[in-house]
Amino acid sequence: MKVAYVAGPYRADTIYGVAQNIQRARDVALRLWKLGYAAICPHSNTAFFDGACDDSVWLSGYLEILRRCDFVVVLDGWEKSEGATKEVRVANTNGIPVYPESWVEEQERKDRGRPVSYADAVVKGVGADAPVVANKFGGKQSKVEYDFTQLDPLAMFQLAGILKRGADKYGRDNWKRITTEEHLNHALQHIFAYLAHDKQDDHLGHAFCRLMMAIVVDRDGLAVDDAGSG
Repeated sequence: MKVAYVAGPYRADTIYGVAQNIQRARDVALRLWKLGYAAICPHSNTAFFDGACDDSVWLSGYLEILRRCDFVVVLDGWEKSEGATKEVRVANTNGIPVYPESWVEEQERKDRGRPVSYADAVVKGVGADAPVVANKFGGKQSKVEYDFTQLDPLAMFQLAGILKRGADKYGRDNWKRITTEEHLNHALQHIFAYLAHDKQDDHLGHAFCRLMMAIVVDRDGLAVDDAGSG
């Protein structure tokens, strides 16, 4: 079971506002539990402990817990919270995925077999808090966590060409209505055809394309409408 960490605003101008922030975090934590994750919710664990210890005690303790979690879900408005901002920074530093609150709804819809809309995760290393590095000429810039220069340009053209021909034949985004298992099965068919020295098709290109499709459908769920989901 993966462990989720819920991060978001705690403090507010009034006790009522604090209580609302706690309840929001509790609601998201419960939804994560129902999705099959073990949810760590600091808001509930130390609710109204204000003044019992210095604030740094709570934050350092929760940062240690966060480092042991599989991913973080940030509540809307987390950017305005000093504590949540530090939590996201620590998650990014440790390579722990960070997802927005809307991601939970995406997973719920996927769990129900309903259509999902794509919502970006908070991608590691591309935010304003990314570490600063200097190149050999002394130029400073954000550290890049990804090496896109290793992507082969011709392979990308090969992939895009297969996607274009598929869209012309079956309709744009038709592949999003095909299950992960079906995509993997087709990928394996092309791989084994290639290994058998079959020359009838671009088997490696199609396997590459099907694996990309499998990744997306596994992440986002099937794009089916209500009429076609029964």
